[in-house]
Amino acid sequence: MADSEQKILEFLDAMRSAGVHMDTANSRGASHPIADGKVHRANAQGKKKARNQHVWYVLHLDTPASGAFGDLQTGIQDTWTEKRPSAMTAAERVELKKRMVETQRQREEERAALNAAAAAAAGLIMAATEKAPASHPYLAKKGLPPFPGLRRLKQNVKYTIEPDEDPRTARAGSLVVPLYTPGAELASVQLIGDDGTKRFLKGTAKEGNYHPIGKRPEDPGAEFTIAIAEGYSTAARVHQATGYLTITAFDAGNLGPVSKAIRAKYPKARLLFAADNDRLVKMPDGRFNPGVTKAKEAAEAVGGLVAYPEFDDAEIELTDFDDLARKSGIDRVREVIDSVLNPKPVADESNPPLPQDASDYYQGDEGAGGHFDEAPREKQREVEHPLATFGDPHFRCLGVDETTLFFQPSNVAQVIALNASQLSASNMMRLANLQWWESEFPGSKEGVDWKAAINACMQACMFRRKFVPHNSVRGRGAWFEAETAVYHAGDRLIVDGQEKSFHEHRSRFVYDEGEALAVDVAEPVSTNEARRLLELCKSLRWVSPLSGYLLAGWCVVAPVCGFLKWRPHIWVNGPAGSGKSTVMDQIIKRCLGETALSVVGNTTEAGVRGALSMDALPIIFDEIEPKDQNNQNRIRAIMDLARVAASEGDGMILKGTAGQKTKGFRARSMFVFASIFTQIEGYADETRITQLSLADPSRDSDEEKAANKKHYEKLLSDIVGLLTPSFSKRLLARTITHLPTLRAYVDVFTVAATQHLGTQRLGDQLGPMLAGAYLLNTTKPVTVEEALKWLRSNDWTDHTAKGATKDSERFLQHVTGYLVRHNTPEGGQWERTIGELLELAAFAADMTPLNDGYGTQEPNKKKGSAVSALARLGMRVWRGPDGMVVDITTSHESFKRLILRNTEWGATKYRDILKAIPGAVPGKGNRYFSSGINTPFVTVPLNALLGEREPGEDAD
Repeated sequence: MADSEQKILEFLDAMRSAGVHMDTANSRGASHPIADGKVHRANAQGKKKARNQHVWYVLHLDTPASGAFGDLQTGIQDTWTEKRPSAMTAAERVELKKRMVETQRQREEERAALNAAAAAAAGLIMAATEKAPASHPYLAKKGLPPFPGLRRLKQNVKYTIEPDEDPRTARAGSLVVPLYTPGAELASVQLIGDDGTKRFLKGTAKEGNYHPIGKRPEDPGAEFTIAIAEGYSTAARVHQATGYLTITAFDAGNLGPVSKAIRAKYPKARLLFAADNDRLVKMPDGRFNPGVTKAKEAAEAVGGLVAYPEFDDAEIELTDFDDLARKSGIDRVREVIDSVLNPKPVADESNPPLPQDASDYYQGDEGAGGHFDEAPREKQREVEHPLATFGDPHFRCLGVDETTLFFQPSNVAQVIALNASQLSASNMMRLANLQWWESEFPGSKEGVDWKAAINACMQACMFRRKFVPHNSVRGRGAWFEAETAVYHAGDRLIVDGQEKSFHEHRSRFVYDEGEALAVDVAEPVSTNEARRLLELCKSLRWVSPLSGYLLAGWCVVAPVCGFLKWRPHIWVNGPAGSGKSTVMDQIIKRCLGETALSVVGNTTEAGVRGALSMDALPIIFDEIEPKDQNNQNRIRAIMDLARVAASEGDGMILKGTAGQKTKGFRARSMFVFASIFTQIEGYADETRITQLSLADPSRDSDEEKAANKKHYEKLLSDIVGLLTPSFSKRLLARTITHLPTLRAYVDVFTVAATQHLGTQRLGDQLGPMLAGAYLLNTTKPVTVEEALKWLRSNDWTDHTAKGATKDSERFLQHVTGYLVRHNTPEGGQWERTIGELLELAAFAADMTPLNDGYGTQEPNKKKGSAVSALARLGMRVWRGPDGMVVDITTSHESFKRLILRNTEWGATKYRDILKAIPGAVPGKGNRYFSSGINTPFVTVPLNALLGEREPGEDAD
């Protein structure tokens, strides 16, 4: 292979590793990449539109070979060189720098060309507009008048931004909001659809450009007020309320550039920022509320004021002044803004000045400016109390629970529980060494006054008041204290990326020392290595391609699952030879390392629970095959533990002790199971455990087997090369470093998945895994809109549990499938399911021919026998106003004892399940079914049990 071809392949590999997947086909000539040192555009693979021109790149093959590339849609951009800059000669580094400058120049020229094309297209669109009418759906819904400057498109307008792409269309009826430069030149337009969907023209130069609403002052140097807001509707509402010239900046990030342009244009104007109150939105740097934050930053830069609306905590969808106007009226908007522009004077409630001769008054320390910081009395008492810091620095007194006292030594930071009778000298020396006790509590002659020492320990614990271990103690894993990220590594804490000892970290929580977990904080996995892990997981032979994405995300999130509100589990399944062992042993165990509890064989629920204690660590459960009834029962108990661990609560498990007390455990783990067949039962499990199914290799043709063998060999090579013994602790370090980012990703992807899939449970299940996979690719912020766009471009059918049977459906399936033995008219016996009996009772003819040659008919004995058999079970079929219905007993013993025996519903109030069936109606009073059976009942539509029947399906 020629040297140039090898360099091109390396460049393409770098692009793929970074997440930029370029289509090398080129309809205009030579295939991509073209190594001529110029910026080129190409199509990205895997997008809805094949011709999208999302990828840009520049490639030089002369020494030192180098290049740059990016994806305009995803925002990914990166560089490549054939060797590291540190290994280059001085001349090569100079040449590389020149290329980077030239690439930047070409990119800026390309951007300028796009901006010019967008401006030209905006001119075409504006030429086809008319004044916006008040009846436009967007304005009508918000109750906004159409202010001058807002236009509506009269007809479809085709325009082109780039010569190589197909013409685009601006649709007739769209509202058109023009963007102007500070010099009043048209820069672009924003199009608003009937449903409120907003989009800018491709290539729009938004930074520093804006849309004005209202009359401009005749004298730019005069003093007047200008309001600046984000979106058009907010700006229009502020102008409606105040009459001020109001500037639309279009987003929070543009408030700064726009306000500087307005300040330069109107130097004496009073600038008011009408900010959005995005109180629930987290910014990439960890702060909240980008609307108010960016407005305050901009106001500080240009000398402005900030006003923003306030809403109740429950009103999470309300954020801006337009929302406030629609909720409380336009006068309320005017009041909020006026309170900022014209604040009421505040009474001076400070103490009067001291008299000149008041030399006896405390004047403060010399040089302190006379300031005296008086702490609250309660705080002073706490700080001054001798028991508050008793034991420092050797141990901490944690509190008391009835007769038990709790301590935490600093040398081995495990929580120690001692009752009063156990406060002996030997146990006290577990807390601190003998020399400390001798110095603090010397005896009258020698040694230690142990009575005084014990009394001090007891008083210090009682000073700390009640201590409940399962509410206060945290084991190993990841946690948050408000916005502070804490990772408990067993022998130390990592707080916001900084290592601390247990005794250094002061918190209302107690971190109990455990076996050390390996974390290489100094050398976290690079983004390139993280992306390689994602590609490796995706390259396995899955039934659903998205399984690889979810596996990678699970491997990232599982070691830090303690902070999650919902902890999703996965089950890797597939036939023999499909690669389950490779997934479990070569990928999952290598990624999780020491953070996971790996169990096999006859492990019980109690064993898992005891091993976890208070730790929030993942569980690897391999070879979980339900071979017999005992194994199935054991697995079912473990599944119960997994259900608790997944829940949005703290997963509290309470067990009684021999002393009539309660011992608590908190199950906060993510499980991975592996087997040929799964033991997932019902909707509750389907929405907690995501199945990742591997393809069956036995169905491959000979050619496919050969290709798959080669692929598997490369896969193993990639695994060995990437997932080294140190990889797990380096991957964990990267995750810990970006815990706040991961937390934000989880919130975003959970909301997006809920919105796309239609249920909160599915959003909770998939959101954390999608967030983990996204963290492998980048640490940049992501919006719900971006997450939704990606979700909608993929098929989630195999991972949504939409085919899972809900509990009420499983109940009905069990009832209708129950086999009943009943008498035949001739004295024999029949065996029919309840479903078959219901069909006979509902649809069989009442009379049947006697076949005596005279056309005589007799009662249908089959139907009569079915009706009697159902009545004895507490069921009765009849025709209601809207069709056939069934009355079902809710308390008859035969129904429970026979039909529901040894089922999960046998000891439950199944009346509630019946009431939850669509169309079901609780009966009033009792229903007589047969002799001795007169009970409460629920009336259920027959088609809920049997399904809809087609005409002509009636039985004989």
